[in-house]
Amino acid sequence: MVQAPFFLDPLSLEETDLGRRFLFESQIPQDLFGQQRQQLSQQFQPLFNRFLGQIGQQLQGGSQPQSFRGFLEQQFDPQRQLLRMPSASAGRTTPLVTPTLFNFPS
Repeated sequence: MVQAPFFLDPLSLEETDLGRRFLFESQIPQDLFGQQRQQLSQQFQPLFNRFLGQIGQQLQGGSQPQSFRGFLEQQFDPQRQLLRMPSASAGRTTPLVTPTLFNFPS
């Protein structure tokens, strides 16, 4: 029996948790890394919850629900999201004494 070659249907990505996560991560620019990328990645669940809320409103209103891909394209702007987040150094204070202060020769 010959099997058809494996391929991933882009339309079926929204049907699984992993697929939705992949769609979300693909919206994050590739030039972001480290703390910025991690901060944006942590926004998946709150954003997905907003999406579910919007679907509920659309269904109650009798309209066709939007796809997750369409929601991401309209509602998720990574650059604007980063500007809304507190910086990684917020809340930290710098030490008043520098480490070199005690490096006196005897």
